[in-house]
Amino acid sequence: MQLQGLLFLFFMLVLLPIMIISSNHNVFFITLAVILLVVSIRKVYITVFNVKPALSEVDKETEADFQEMTNLDTKKFGTGIKVAKSLFTILFFSYCTFFINSIWIKLLISLITVYFIHDIVNSLKSSGDTGVSRAGSKLKVFLDLAVNISIIIIILLVGCNKFFRNII
Repeated sequence: MQLQGLLFLFFMLVLLPIMIISSNHNVFFITLAVILLVVSIRKVYITVFNVKPALSEVDKETEADFQEMTNLDTKKFGTGIKVAKSLFTILFFSYCTFFINSIWIKLLISLITVYFIHDIVNSLKSSGDTGVSRAGSKLKVFLDLAVNISIIIIILLVGCNKFFRNII
């Protein structure tokens, strides 16, 4: 009985808003653009100013109690959330290609899509390693910074192109 209530709550809080957003393409674009813009600006800020985000650490006992109550593997659930976020980002940039006429920006969008596909593959490969830090080499940091700056630029260009006038 608790599982039915949990599934109903999941449906009302997650799936229903996603279906409503997906029914209107302008709402879909604006919602995902704002979310991706805020996340990308935050990641650029953290990278440029070398700020360590404050993470709340959940103790092992609380996590084990949660897993017992819900009979849910939190590591697999976290991996699923990462994959879903990457898939929504890929969907958003696939949608953006319809509003751009420039081949160079479409090429940049395809490179960002390849980056997120690579992120999905890495998430699925390391689904058991949740405590491993992804910050590593300077090349990885530079690539993340370049992708986030590109995301910001593409969202602004596509937004202007879609809602105001065809500038690209």
